[in-house]
Amino acid sequence: MSNIKSLGDINGETKQSDKFETLDPIKTFPEEVTKIVDVVVDNKDNIVFLSSEGKLYQSTPGKFHEKLKAFENLPPMKSISSGICHFLALSNEEKPRVYGWGENREERQLGLRKNYTNFIRKPILLEPLKKENIDQICCNGELGLGIKNNTWKPMQIKLEFPVEDISKIKLKNRFTSILTNDGKLYVTGSKILTGFGSDLTEFKQYPQFKNNNTIIKDIGCGYELFAILTQDNEIWVQGCFDGINSNNSLLIRKIQTGTNLTNDLSTYNQIKCCDQDLMFFLKSNSYLSQDLENLLKNGYFSDCEIQNIPVHKILIETRIGKTFDLIKKYLESNCKLNEIQDLLKWIYCDQMINFKRTNEILNHFGIQNAQKTKLLTNDLKQLLFDEQTSDFKLVVKNEEEDDDDEEEELYIHKFILAARSGLFLNMFQNIEENLQKVKDYSGKSLETIELLISFLYTDELPITADHDQEFIKEEFEDIVEYYQLNPTIPMMNIFEKYSQI
Repeated sequence: MSNIKSLGDINGETKQSDKFETLDPIKTFPEEVTKIVDVVVDNKDNIVFLSSEGKLYQSTPGKFHEKLKAFENLPPMKSISSGICHFLALSNEEKPRVYGWGENREERQLGLRKNYTNFIRKPILLEPLKKENIDQICCNGELGLGIKNNTWKPMQIKLEFPVEDISKIKLKNRFTSILTNDGKLYVTGSKILTGFGSDLTEFKQYPQFKNNNTIIKDIGCGYELFAILTQDNEIWVQGCFDGINSNNSLLIRKIQTGTNLTNDLSTYNQIKCCDQDLMFFLKSNSYLSQDLENLLKNGYFSDCEIQNIPVHKILIETRIGKTFDLIKKYLESNCKLNEIQDLLKWIYCDQMINFKRTNEILNHFGIQNAQKTKLLTNDLKQLLFDEQTSDFKLVVKNEEEDDDDEEEELYIHKFILAARSGLFLNMFQNIEENLQKVKDYSGKSLETIELLISFLYTDELPITADHDQEFIKEEFEDIVEYYQLNPTIPMMNIFEKYSQI
């Protein structure tokens, strides 16, 4: 499992150390599991993983050496959540359903009838929610309403920033945290996790991050642990984490890390779950950025260089918004090789390794707050079917025309299609250099091919009410295999996310 690693107690062996050198890989899944997209834990160290295929796997640290088996006879899941001693899962269906398992004692955490046992060992459908249209699930947390008593009706939370500025909300036990788009952190809840010396009834910023330039990349909540991952690849913890100043759990403190761990954290950019002796890190790059990262490594169909690194001129110009010659001159005159490599990582993958220096370079070119204002998918949309910048044509039969010989020419960029499709890569590598167009022989309609190319550029499917979604889905699933797209792409998730009906 290359996209998930851990820090702390792994394989039942607690690390008592003041300094951590590396993240530990987790190799407990069958070979067909290509990616873990979420992980949650309860206070008894039961750990549940969600794969990109929508399958659920449950383990404890002491059994990480075994190959986990997925729960059977369940629909694909799209999200999971954990409470103190129970779990919830939301199915990835047209009308999502909620499943629950774990303890079902006096508090009736799962809302089940009294004739159920006190412990449910595998996910079961929660009948009271069967007819509801559920979109998100969560198990517990604090509210930050300015009151200490429970409330049983919806109330608006008072915040010192607009709701649209919220990037993430994480909650666990007696604690809730909000991360904003500009990397600021606000918390509320019990002193056990906030470190403010008393319980909070409103959202406040940690003093350590309030008046400095620290940008927070991600946050994670465990039963009695809160963890922060900064853009400078530092880890801060609040609460109980074995081996790290455990006697001062009410204080927020930074984990001592070695060079290898810092390098690891530059690519593992999410804390998805943490407990008193274990936390997990995930890579969360999109399929588009994964494919373009491979393109950068291999240099397929590059047409220029920066410091002897093969690159693609139109992509550089589109992302930076300046002419290539100007960009190249500045970088080679003012930046070290590793700084140029870090900038290219952002250009091709939307990923910042050295947050501070990369932003300094982008600021020079007039780009402010790049992670919010300059998304890779938005920039590539500018190139979609663009005649002026394209370097190749794909000829597709237009079946809607009366003339059987009527064809449509679609303007494309070889390097993008080669990065995302094995068939296009082989095609472009084996055709003559002066050849400027080629026919599509998939037998699919012009509409389907346009959807395919739109997906290759953006990871999105622009399906509207004018399309027959089921027909397009069947067509597209066939073409994914024909054009040899990334086999890890979960097509059902793509349609769930990007269908705007």
